[in-house]
Amino acid sequence: MGKKLNYPLLITFFFDYLFKIIETSIYTYFLVNNLNWFGLLVTMFTLGLFNMPFIRENFYCYVIKDSIAKQKLDYKNTWEEYKGILNVWIEYYIGMAIGTYVGFFHWNYTTFWETYLEITLQYWAMIILKDYTSLKFLHPWMHKPENYWIHSSHHKVHHELNVLHTYRIDKIDVFLENAIGPVLLVILQYLIFGKKTVHLLAFFFVGHHDAVIHSVNPYTIVHFNPIIDFYFKPNIEHNLHHITQEDYYMFNSWNHFDSKVLEADVAKYNELLGTNISFDLFIDDKKVE
Repeated sequence: MGKKLNYPLLITFFFDYLFKIIETSIYTYFLVNNLNWFGLLVTMFTLGLFNMPFIRENFYCYVIKDSIAKQKLDYKNTWEEYKGILNVWIEYYIGMAIGTYVGFFHWNYTTFWETYLEITLQYWAMIILKDYTSLKFLHPWMHKPENYWIHSSHHKVHHELNVLHTYRIDKIDVFLENAIGPVLLVILQYLIFGKKTVHLLAFFFVGHHDAVIHSVNPYTIVHFNPIIDFYFKPNIEHNLHHITQEDYYMFNSWNHFDSKVLEADVAKYNELLGTNISFDLFIDDKKVE
């Protein structure tokens, strides 16, 4: 039996980077060194009309549909879910506008490497801080029967999980799981360096991370770090969290650096979702991706 390139894997790598480069370039063009609350709202609202997460999901459902679970392909989002998306977006818009107005966020550019380093370090600080505080301790706590009312709305979807379900979330929950990142970072930076601001692009990348771990596409690029994305698959873990409703509480457990754990999770994903995905670059030519 011959081998062929794993085209769904390569297609996802190419287009996820392309989509993010385009989106980031547009935001940067309008906001760099000129971030203000009104310009931010106008830019976010204008780009929001294109609903990039929704476009991205539908694009992959068409281009690599054989790699996507039937439950996900067949699911139709409800008007209730669209209302939830609108509510969360409005809350985020208001929160970021206020944060920008008071100087909580900035979008400054000095040199490429200095700016890249700042965004990268702040991104990982927010990811790690919320994973090892809120998600490690409060997330399992929210799954207890007496506390589940905080978290139940987000877990009404299981196998059919898609990126729009990121926004199917209660107000307390959205802070504890998502918005807490920059708050923790600002507190830490202030205590250590006396610095209070966060680069808004770093927070946008955290927002991307929190959304695409729900994606229908198991090959989704999450961190835009080829080495880490090669070894670790948070989309697989978070889909398993929604399906099993237990375990996989952290968005980034780092367990996949153990190849046996990754293989076991991919096998569980394939079994529960009826797929046959593989992260190998070359796959059997008779294999159904």
